[in-house]
Amino acid sequence: AGSSRRSDIKREHSTQLLGDVLAKPWLPLPLGLKPPSLESVMVELQKQGVANVPPTCS
Repeated sequence: AGSSRRSDIKREHSTQLLGDVLAKPWLPLPLGLKPPSLESVMVELQKQGVANVPPTCS
């Protein structure tokens, strides 16, 4: 039962971290979280039906 409880605590902590990241996108990501790659974002946008994406201004 201890292992199951630890798993639940880890899941709750991860959910809380993701909630904080989504609620405050201007803050730096917590340690261990990396921003998505441009390629993965483009693939997901295509899956969602977004065909035209404006160019980045870098």
